[in-house]
Amino acid sequence: MPLASVAALPPECRASRQTRVPISDALHALVRRIPLGRVMTYGQIASALASSLSPRAVGWMLHRCPEDVPWQRVVNAGGGCSTDRLQDFPKGLQRSLLEEEGVVFRKNGTLDLDTLEFRDHDPQDLITMICGVDYDPKAECPRWERFMEEIFPDK
Repeated sequence: MPLASVAALPPECRASRQTRVPISDALHALVRRIPLGRVMTYGQIASALASSLSPRAVGWMLHRCPEDVPWQRVVNAGGGCSTDRLQDFPKGLQRSLLEEEGVVFRKNGTLDLDTLEFRDHDPQDLITMICGVDYDPKAECPRWERFMEEIFPDK
């Protein structure tokens, strides 16, 4: 899936010599924009930053990020939690943090990137209208909650 162009990103997410935004600050700003319950891959972030960073470098930069950066919302290209492979990291922490946000994992421990992947608006998606509604993570929708309880009775 194509990501929005770098020009479409807000200035704080664009690292370059011209803007003098350090790559780590741009990376952290971009990860902060991933909404609750959505994810991006390390590769998508590397592409969105249009830098010389590899997906692996993105992972290492997130390994030592500020506390306000929702690092758990960044997963590997297969929809898995790469942090389980780290020796100095508690196994299952990333998964449990994502589950607290309402993310549902498949039986094999991966995420469905087709439904959870976060992408900014892209005119190439051919969506004719963008709704100017602010995202509210505390918003409630009783009808949706009843539907979810119906299809996931064990949750």
